[in-house]
Parts: sequence; C-alpha cells; structure tokens
Amino acid sequence: MNWNSKLNLKEKIGKGKRNARTDEAERMQAHYVPRQLRGEKLSLKKPQQLILALSAVAVVAAVLIVVFTVNYGSNYTTKEKGYQCYGGNTAEIASGTRLERNGDGQTFFVEGEDRTETFLPIYSVKRSAMLLPDDWLLFTPRDGGINRVAYFSEVLCDQYGAITVSKNGKSVKPQQGFLYDGENFYIFLEPVTIEFNGYSMELPALSYAEAVYGGYMMVYNYETKEFFIEMSDGTGTARVPSGDYEISLMGDSMTLYDGSKKLLATRPDLFDPIV
Repeated sequence: MNWNSKLNLKEKIGKGKRNARTDEAERMQAHYVPRQLRGEKLSLKKPQQLILALSAVAVVAAVLIVVFTVNYGSNYTTKEKGYQCYGGNTAEIASGTRLERNGDGQTFFVEGEDRTETFLPIYSVKRSAMLLPDDWLLFTPRDGGINRVAYFSEVLCDQYGAITVSKNGKSVKPQQGFLYDGENFYIFLEPVTIEFNGYSMELPALSYAEAVYGGYMMVYNYETKEFFIEMSDGTGTARVPSGDYEISLMGDSMTLYDGSKKLLATRPDLFDPIV
C-alpha cells in the first residue's frame, strides 16, 4: 500500500478520530465552502437534492473485491483489495495490508516502518459489507439494544435487509439499526431519509453521515458513491421509512415511535461486544 504515491490521501483519509475531526473540518471549510456562502446562485429546484455532490464513482470502479481474513487478536490482514472514502476522496487498501491495534485503543495500517492511524470503515465492493477498524456502538432501537461492535468486526447487510456481525469465525444477526462512534459519525444499517438545512435525501444501508455541531454535515451515499457536504445550520435528522425512530444527528439523541426521547451512549468500551 502506497498512500503517498497512489492517491496522496495519507493526511486526508488515514487519520484517527481526533485529527480527522479537526483537520478535515478545517480543510472542508477552506475547499468545500457551500455555494450560498460564496455568493453563487443555486440551481437546485427540488428539496430532495443537496447542494454539493462530490462523486467518487470513477475511483471506486477501479477497486477490486474485498475479502477479509482475520489474524486472531490485535492484528488483521486483508486478503484482497478494499477501499475507504472520506471527504470526496477514495483510497484503495491493497491486498495483504496489515492492521494493528495497540494498547491505547488505536488502529494502524502498517507498511514496513510506516504506521497510519485509521478509524474509517473499509468497504467491500462485491458484498454489502464493511470491516470496522475501531470499536463502534450498535443501536437497535426497535428492541432497545445497545452493544459494542469490536474492532476488526465485519458488518454485512444483505439484499433483504438482514444484518450479520462477524468476528473470529463467530457471527450474530441483530435487528436493524445504526452504528455510532460516540462522537460525530453515524453508519446506517438500514435505509434512512436525511434532512438538514431545509434539504432532504434518501440513503441506502451502509451509507454514513458525519455531523459536527457548529461546523458541517457530510453524507456518503453508499449506492452512488457520492459525497454531499454542507455547512450546518445546526439541524440534522435521520429517519427510517417505518417511522420507528428518528436520530438527531447534531443532538446525539433519538426519538422513538411513541415520542419518547433517548440520549445516545457515547462510550463503546462500557458495553459488551456483540460477538
């Protein structure tokens, strides 16, 4: 894997949570300023469309199938190529890439002496699946469940909407819901409708949103491989078609079908791993 020569994304896509939150916010404010903030007229006429679309289709088309193989414990090796997406950029994960987890709860890509911290999901092209380099919280609102999806787990969403979480040869099938990193990042495990800044869009399962209060909203559409970035007005919700629950992306809370509201837990380490 050569992050510098292939896509020059080492500083853009491979960082850990803290740097990704600060540096990416500053970079997007510098390079992806929404058109209404630049004084340009908007050409969109329907509220279902968003203002900025950064397509990653051309890059992703060149990425091969991802199949993962686990080295039990704190190491993990990818068997074939994968990819990560962030901020309108896509980076390939080469076959045989090593990941290591240290005692401080950080995960790194390892290539010789080069170590690059990462928290972003690694997507499979052939299957509707992803590998999680970090710990995430899994919320299943319909049954009130909260579990930790441990680092190096694979999450698969099949064509029927069923979810499978696997690690070390073991697997479970939880109800539908969403993943949350405890800060600003949400991965949806079922279709949702995102609304913010007066706009709305429909997203398929495995799409994600990063919502930074007082900063920006970034949305990745898993099906189209497009990014949508908008400076936030402080609003932002994700609602499932059934109406069973709605997530406040900026408020780190959710509202259930009966109107009751719950704050989201923010520490994956306080929960037992689901598998």
